[in-house]
Amino acid sequence: MRTRFAFSILLLGVATVACGQTVSLDDRPCPCASGYTCCSAQNMCVAEGTACPGGSGGGEQQPPGTPPSTKPVVSNDPVVLAHAQSARCITTYKDRVYWENADGLLVSMRSDGGDQQIGTLQTPTADNPKCGIVVQDDIVWRTSYALGQIVREGIPHSETWGTVSFSGNVTTPSSLAIDSEYLYVTEHTTGFVSRLAHDGTPLSVVAYNLVRPDRVVVDGSNIYWIELGTSGAKDGAVKMAYKSGGDPITLAKNLEGPVDLARAGDNLYYSTQDGVFAINLASPTVFKSSTVFAESLGVTGPVVTDDKNVFWSDLDGIHRQAFASPGGELIDKKSVVLALAVDDLRVYWTDGESVTSVGKFR
Repeated sequence: MRTRFAFSILLLGVATVACGQTVSLDDRPCPCASGYTCCSAQNMCVAEGTACPGGSGGGEQQPPGTPPSTKPVVSNDPVVLAHAQSARCITTYKDRVYWENADGLLVSMRSDGGDQQIGTLQTPTADNPKCGIVVQDDIVWRTSYALGQIVREGIPHSETWGTVSFSGNVTTPSSLAIDSEYLYVTEHTTGFVSRLAHDGTPLSVVAYNLVRPDRVVVDGSNIYWIELGTSGAKDGAVKMAYKSGGDPITLAKNLEGPVDLARAGDNLYYSTQDGVFAINLASPTVFKSSTVFAESLGVTGPVVTDDKNVFWSDLDGIHRQAFASPGGELIDKKSVVLALAVDDLRVYWTDGESVTSVGKFR
């Protein structure tokens, strides 16, 4: 792999956030402020003496600061965590959700909807909706497509929250992946997949001469990505490269409109206009065959995985299907989804206007 760029320090303006209007605390997720009762079954706050939704009596009184129930929310699902965000990428880490808002600021919130924190580093938003965000060891990395930078910030309640350590000098970064040593980034318009160390030391090239690479993911030994290909043509592809080096390997080709990529178990899952497909990486053949994992109603959107399931979206909504199961489940009717993320209990998505979550098992 060849060295390409040296890293540079990014100096950007600090945005200030002010608020001056009274906000109602009704219907907010638990824990609740003084004077409000937590309805634990619905994970929401109501004024003292007010009946919980779906019940005849008042809520189960819990002192302010009491953590919410760890049960998946059912009667109050889906839950809108934040409005007017225009978020394009989202991820989860420990008990929090992270995204970039319409102002180019990092936003973090507890997965139950409380304790929203907004970063101080403002990056210019881009017309292109591509972006990437990853979190590891209490550090957030996110791309700035317009600046050609990778921004590193501490997470809320850590010693480094709100500080910026470095930026990698890249061209139109569109997605990110991370392992214990490196960051991996797709450079959308120049056709590179590159990697750099966490501390920002120079970039090296993993692959080049690609047609709009995107959605990079990694496992212990390999790097995977999709090539979007030429608009309107069936020249998209799924490719991989060994971390140890060597030429890229094509896993699937002649694709029209590949969208997203996820890695779990023995399989690599990718979405296209026709559905979600699985590539068995345990196959001994060099060129892997793709099998239909789930057919789609209309254009398929993002795809993510946990340790047992695949989640994806299409025009019908957001679906869940177990790895070994022949049938899936519609968990929410939402036709516009820009990005998906999951944690132990919930699925999170952005739709260009809000950030919302729903229980994984309905």
